[in-house]
Amino acid sequence: MKKLYLSKELLLGGAIIAAPLCSLVMTGVFQNDMPLFPLLIICLLTLFFRLLLFLKTGRKIKEVRLTACDIAVALFISYIFLRWLLQREDVAELSIFRWFLFAVVYILARTVNHKETLFSALILSASLQAVVALLQKVGCLSSLHPLFDVTGTFNNPGPLGGYLAVGLVVAVLLYASSFRHWSTRTVLKVASIGVMGTAFYWADSRAGLLAVAAGLLMAYGGKMKFFGWRGRAWCVCLSVAAVAFVCILLFAYRPLSANARLLIWRVSSDMVMDKPLLGHGVGAFEKKYMFYQADYFRNHPQSDFLNVADNVTYPYNELLHIAVETGMCGLVLFLLVAVSPFVFSDERTLKAVLAAWLIFAMFSYPVNVVPLMMNFALFTGLCRGKTVSVLGVNRIFCGIAVVPLMGLLAVCGHVMLFFCESSTLLIDVLGRKVRNVEQVDLLQKLPLSCETYCMRGDIYLERKSYGQAEESYKVAAEMIPTRIRPNYKLWNLYLLQQDTVNARKMALHILAQRVKVENTFSIKVRGRMKQFLDCLLYTSPSPRDA
Repeated sequence: MKKLYLSKELLLGGAIIAAPLCSLVMTGVFQNDMPLFPLLIICLLTLFFRLLLFLKTGRKIKEVRLTACDIAVALFISYIFLRWLLQREDVAELSIFRWFLFAVVYILARTVNHKETLFSALILSASLQAVVALLQKVGCLSSLHPLFDVTGTFNNPGPLGGYLAVGLVVAVLLYASSFRHWSTRTVLKVASIGVMGTAFYWADSRAGLLAVAAGLLMAYGGKMKFFGWRGRAWCVCLSVAAVAFVCILLFAYRPLSANARLLIWRVSSDMVMDKPLLGHGVGAFEKKYMFYQADYFRNHPQSDFLNVADNVTYPYNELLHIAVETGMCGLVLFLLVAVSPFVFSDERTLKAVLAAWLIFAMFSYPVNVVPLMMNFALFTGLCRGKTVSVLGVNRIFCGIAVVPLMGLLAVCGHVMLFFCESSTLLIDVLGRKVRNVEQVDLLQKLPLSCETYCMRGDIYLERKSYGQAEESYKVAAEMIPTRIRPNYKLWNLYLLQQDTVNARKMALHILAQRVKVENTFSIKVRGRMKQFLDCLLYTSPSPRDA
């Protein structure tokens, strides 16, 4: 047991390496979230045995020195937990466990004595991701996304770019001093940076590029000495201007993607304004966003964002994400967690890496990616800062703490089994193999999308609940006005009901509809609508005539 305690750095480092690799052996709808549960159980077991060790010896833990960051994290996690308990919608299973993992990894990081072990584990993990990306690029390994050649062990290049950005910043800052004296070890360090840099280039992550720039600017900009407040003010102004210029260039690089994020931020701001104080609830974004997007296009039918609308499960901005789910109260507490290491800590490397992570979080979704979430908890926990309070610890306190840890372990195991069992069934839903009326409620466990509401309408249609089917198809059509499939299903529904008037209106609407991408399906549907309208000129419409 004592050996286990002494090797807590190795256990945490192993979790850092294993987290991104879990996607290679886990499949299913919750592929990106499945690493959450075994990693959380491992971390909880580490804390559990640490407490048992103290109960046995009574000499290892005497007091806990609290820092400003500790207090900020405690307040934020407590608020998240209370907000979860108070919300009525049961939509927060995965979200609340992500924040539990953050808290547990943070606590473990606070007890680490050798930071270099964890830094080496992170660099090794990023190097492995780079090697996987290189093998995907040359065709030796298949990508995990059909539209991209390089994804690493993630489901798309975005998280890969963020993970490599963090690894590059850590590697450059740690290895920079060793480049003065060349040796075999130095060559290996340069090779690791080169491999990560190459994979980072192929990932083509704009947010990752900004993250690397911010991290290196934070690390080396602080070494520049300017005389007087005017010099510092000019430095800040030039940095802001440079960042703004880079953002404009990146916007012009892929304008459609940038406009899509502007749409998401615009609709998400409506969600924040709707419930500004406490938010919509932990994990509620992916369950409610598409309704707000449908409402936006209902009020702005000629919006310039029509061509970039799509299904959305992330706001691509973690500050906005937290504001939507937990309100301004949660956002303020999260900002305290993010800012406290910069104010109270002198760790230059950790502050630089945190800056890189936070900049990446402004344009992506690292909280929803378990390895990136662990990185944030790790770096925040390693920034010790100054002690602001001392908490005495005794055996009674540790004995009491064992009980909730055991309960949380049991809950983690139960939830992990639940998601493992439901994953196959949800795959059947996505594959349109589920037609049982009783499975309608199962769709609520999927992220809200145009497709889920189309499938909901299909199930109601088989049940001959035509009113509910029509409502589901209409909601799906409003979510993404440029998606032709919901309107086509509505036309089929009207035709089945022999509702000639609405069928004709829908056919005319489909012919005039703007589509995001003109493909074979949309061309065939438009051709069928023309045939239907031509038939109305000579015969009475019916499903057979159409």
